[in-house]
Amino acid sequence: MSKETLRKLIYVIAFGGVYCLLNFVIFPFALSGVEHIANIVIRMTIYAILAFLVVFFKIKFEIEIERPNKELNLLFLLPFIIPCFSTLLYAPFASDLIINTEASIHLTYELPYDLCGSIIEDVIFVDVLISYLLDMLKDNPQKKLLSMFISSGIFTLIRCYIFVLPGIDFSNGFFNLLITFVLTFVCGYLAIYFDSALIPIGFHFLFNAINFLIIETIFNYSNTWLYYFIFSVMLLLTCSYTALLLYLSYHRPLREEENLK
Repeated sequence: MSKETLRKLIYVIAFGGVYCLLNFVIFPFALSGVEHIANIVIRMTIYAILAFLVVFFKIKFEIEIERPNKELNLLFLLPFIIPCFSTLLYAPFASDLIINTEASIHLTYELPYDLCGSIIEDVIFVDVLISYLLDMLKDNPQKKLLSMFISSGIFTLIRCYIFVLPGIDFSNGFFNLLITFVLTFVCGYLAIYFDSALIPIGFHFLFNAINFLIIETIFNYSNTWLYYFIFSVMLLLTCSYTALLLYLSYHRPLREEENLK
């Protein structure tokens, strides 16, 4: 293992360990008795510091995914906006829907916290972890695809901490883990095949913020089988579209290179 690859592994273990400690222990237990607003402020402060550190050391250690020689046009990213509104598709069908008139107050401090969370999770478990996996799988012709699956699986296992959170039943928790896997897989594709770390972070933030913060804060309702069905269809379409882009990313550059010979 080269010094650069070892550095990436230490980075993932160190910052991934801090992330796990915060979400497995500190946030659910140590802060459980703290008043709600104070709880948010403390979590926001900790996440802001951690977000700064993960970005700072990523830049300091010059950890980057090797970008492709050719990437698809940015217009191909537009369909990824659609699954960000999956929850909104269900809201009109909710029989117990109630509009929350105080939503703006809640969102004021939740959105910055979610943004910091998206930065932390994508930098550690997508950008740096995939960079490490690509080094370890350098002789495998399917190293990019394998790295996307492995990083998605690792982060999904880590996210099992949601089962210790209050108000999470098994079916809802399991469905959240399914969403986590798909979301991380898509972010992995975006991280590898587009020359900007901001693209997967932006998609991650928009998906979570719109589906699970903005819409679910403005509209209060219960999740029914129809919610899971609509969301599952959107996840399936998202996976299918990602698979199509993967095919184009794999084959388009090859065909163009062959035409040049």
